Amino acid sequence: NSMGFGSEDGFFVGLQKTPNNGLSLLLKDSRTDNNLMIFDGDNNTTPLQYSSTDYQPKSRPWYQPFAQSRQAGWSNIYSNHDSERALTISSVSPVFQHGAFLGNVVTDVNLSQISSFLEQESHEFSGFSYILDNKGRLIANSLRAPIVAQNDMRIKAVNSVDPIIAMSGAQLNESLPSSDNISRSFQFEFAGERY
Repeated sequence: NSMGFGSEDGFFVGLQKTPNNGLSLLLKDSRTDNNLMIFDGDNNTTPLQYSSTDYQPKSRPWYQPFAQSRQAGWSNIYSNHDSERALTISSVSPVFQHGAFLGNVVTDVNLSQISSFLEQESHEFSGFSYILDNKGRLIANSLRAPIVAQNDMRIKAVNSVDPIIAMSGAQLNESLPSSDNISRSFQFEFAGERY
């Protein structure tokens, strides 16, 4: 969805895909008076789409852990700092020049697009799919059930508004293997159908 660079100086530059397959510039530096500005095109002469005075790249979940560890990896799931507040997971890679840490390159994956992918794939086998984290919280699902509550907290599968996800989530909790190397199966009935 987007790719950017956040520096140790607190600056940020990035590009994000728009719904019409265009690009939108994200910029925070001296040219923007240190405010985050999201432009309606790939440069800062296009119309302004969104602005924020309190955006601090170094405090974002994709920055601090990787600035400390100096290792590439995946961020925790978080809410974007834009007008949509989309749930995101990021691939992060620290950047060095002559051994000095400069900042992080971040590549975002919008979790709603993972749900779209699961929805398309699930139609082929007349089933449903969902992805959980290690705490049982929903990351994405093919049924388009909400994954975030009104308080911005992620929903556990067992608490999903979709009864099929909730019932299978409860079954999954009961049959979780004690070792990551063991798979288990389970079944249940809902509305006269076997799952």
